[in-house]
Amino acid sequence: MATIAHIRPVETVLGPFSAWPPELQSAAGMVLTLGVPAALVWGAGLVTIHNAAFAQLIGLDANGQAFDAIWAGHWPGCTAVVEQVRRGETVKGDDRPIALQRDDLHRDDAGEVASCSYACSPVRDAKGQLAGFIDILIETSEAMRARAEMVMLNRELGHRLKNTMAMVGAIASQSLKGVVEREAVEIFQARIVALGHAHDVLLQENWAAAPIETVVDTALRLHDDSERFAVTGAPVQLGSRAVLSLSLLLHELATNAVKHGALSVAGGHVDLSWRVDGEDLCLDWIERDGPAVVAPARGGFGSRLIGMGLVGTGHVERHFHPTGFAAHFRAPLAQVQQT
Repeated sequence: MATIAHIRPVETVLGPFSAWPPELQSAAGMVLTLGVPAALVWGAGLVTIHNAAFAQLIGLDANGQAFDAIWAGHWPGCTAVVEQVRRGETVKGDDRPIALQRDDLHRDDAGEVASCSYACSPVRDAKGQLAGFIDILIETSEAMRARAEMVMLNRELGHRLKNTMAMVGAIASQSLKGVVEREAVEIFQARIVALGHAHDVLLQENWAAAPIETVVDTALRLHDDSERFAVTGAPVQLGSRAVLSLSLLLHELATNAVKHGALSVAGGHVDLSWRVDGEDLCLDWIERDGPAVVAPARGGFGSRLIGMGLVGTGHVERHFHPTGFAAHFRAPLAQVQQT
């Protein structure tokens, strides 16, 4: 049996398998049959019993050897990990540098190492005393390289997007140079800037889900009166489409508040909150202590954008109260979180 081949070197240190205490036999049997790289480290001498996957990962058969001797000079921090486990603690580490002995590991002169994640859990004997620990070791080198490549690609994509946004702004400025009403041009350029910042948020999250608080903070920071916003809400992840939609929506709401609403007067402020209600995401924009507002006689692009709601669902209630403007948005959570 393969398990016997692994145990024989250990028997020279711990004695015959039949004489091992039941807890050692049980722990060793579990480690040897695991499908992931695993080792049992036993006793004061840190005697190692590992499975075939562990040997394949580290590049050598270290059964019967002392755990700290195996990793001497190869795993920075190994001694500290052993000390923690000996205090009865479970120790975990993600993507830590560990030098392995495999032929396929390319090292430079400085001794390049692999990246590994590990979990070391204490094992106790029949009396409840700490007798050893089990070490699960998973190599993450390929995943680390893939993440590094993704970061590099995202940076390159970010540079290209910013260049494209800048080009669009420049073309718009030149194309609209003869327009007498400059406010319309400035509004357009501000929307381009808001869209660019929304893309920055997505780039930071590798174009995956982004926290709603990050989207809100980024959108409101574009306005000088960001401290006049009271923001509250539960953690919610937004998909890429919702990030762009919410960014533009908040930009329009904040711009209107600065021009005509609560932020156009001293002492005015905005309460912005969101919550998950059943299967929906609800977002409330409430302006307070501002001038009396009335519904516009006609709606422009900004008004239509607000009317589209979150991710274009159109579930919007707008109120023009004497105390200030208020808007309530609702959208299916599944749609908001779709990437």
